Amino acid sequence: MMRHINIGLLLPSAIQASGMASILRRFQDGNVTVKDISALNYLEEVAAFHPSVLIVDPSVIGVDWSVLKSASSHPLKLIALLSQQYPQSLLKWFDDTLSIYDPADSIIDMMRRNVDSEDTDDRGKDLSPREKEVIVGIVKGLSMSHIHI
Repeated sequence: MMRHINIGLLLPSAIQASGMASILRRFQDGNVTVKDISALNYLEEVAAFHPSVLIVDPSVIGVDWSVLKSASSHPLKLIALLSQQYPQSLLKWFDDTLSIYDPADSIIDMMRRNVDSEDTDDRGKDLSPREKEVIVGIVKGLSMSHIHI
């Protein structure tokens, strides 16, 4: 049985997003849904879509990478799509990187590596859905009265 894989794209360029979506739809290891994630509402969209992998341009302004890693109630792999050199201090937030110059086969291999490794990630498995909801609310800066504890 093929598993379903959600892949989010947080890319400011429509050309990059379209090209990446085209390549990812060839990923044969499961039923794949590829969705653009808005930089304006990225926390809410990630929490609602539950991507296994989020491909991100590190130059997206205003994204808090540590918050993003914990925004999903499911394990989330962050992949940096590199179009230029970035400082190592920024790239530390990402599980893997790929370049806009990588061939399609290399991108598919990298995706396979990251999706297969998600089964070994037990981050957050000890938390109930409600506990995860509260954490996401706190991360978003909501007060306890807005989280309805």
